[in-house]
Amino acid sequence: ALEEEKNLWKEQIQKQDQQIEKFNYEHKSYNSSQLVNTLRIGVQEASEDLEKTRETYLEQIQKLEKTAKEMEQKEKIAREKVEILKKTLEEFETQGLSPMKKEYMELLKSINRHNSPQEIFISYAWEEGEASKQLQDRLEILKDHLQEAGAQVFLDVRNMQGGITKKMKDEIKKANKVLLICTPRLKKRAEERNTNMNNLQIEMTESFSKHNETGEDFVIPLIFSGTFGEAIPERVASTPVQIKDILVLDFTEDAEQPQKYYEVMTRLSPQGLLSMIFNLAEDENYKTSLRLFQSVLRDSSNYHLSPSIDDEVKDLDKKKRWINIEWVDHMGFLRHISGSVFDTL
Repeated sequence: ALEEEKNLWKEQIQKQDQQIEKFNYEHKSYNSSQLVNTLRIGVQEASEDLEKTRETYLEQIQKLEKTAKEMEQKEKIAREKVEILKKTLEEFETQGLSPMKKEYMELLKSINRHNSPQEIFISYAWEEGEASKQLQDRLEILKDHLQEAGAQVFLDVRNMQGGITKKMKDEIKKANKVLLICTPRLKKRAEERNTNMNNLQIEMTESFSKHNETGEDFVIPLIFSGTFGEAIPERVASTPVQIKDILVLDFTEDAEQPQKYYEVMTRLSPQGLLSMIFNLAEDENYKTSLRLFQSVLRDSSNYHLSPSIDDEVKDLDKKKRWINIEWVDHMGFLRHISGSVFDTL
């Protein structure tokens, strides 16, 4: 837009120059006339004034262009700083910088220090489209937490190639626990009636066979989505060896309020997931660590972003709006002086 306005009044100046040259040419033959001489002098002075005006406006436009570039650079720097702060905020919530998350990770490490490693197999049904990635992202979080506590976790988040059936059976055989991730999709896949069993049905057959043989809580159902009736397959309810607890593992979307998830993971009465996997009901070391974590959990119920970071983000946002307004002012001034040039012509 800046270039178009510049080119427009430059064209008008060129036309004026052409008219002056034409006037000079047409009146050469009348140089003996006093009137013509006066007119020629007037035209010459007007041409000089117009050239000075043009030079002045060109200088002003160059300064404006430089100022506009400087303002663009300032806005770019401000945007980059806001993005850095946003990233810092995400790390603040996801990498253990909050007191609650920090103590939770310490709790997991204490389990790792004082307990034997456990082999965990996670059984789930692939969802459709984007929902599959969202489910796998949640499972990756669960896997990371269990590994932090000292477990070896098998989680298939890719389409396995080759001997899939043998691989699944081998992993289930060496596992200490199978986590059955219950969703409406899993219930549907588990209850399909086909000539050949699908991969999920094979996993469940192997898992419940071992569950019934050992007479222990080998299979632990976790409801990730849907209600009990929508997510729990018939196979779970009808197994000969009763499953004591079906946990609802709640991944809240509010990153500042993950208490429900932490509670189901860590509690002892009724048993949470960590207690069921690592047999922590009578573990005094765990009880001590859990009491410390629960006190932090209570204190963090009203946890919010550090005011200093929050204020800095707001301040940057104000500066960004000011820069945008300043840029509008510069463009308005440019249109003003361009109009003055047109008036002169």
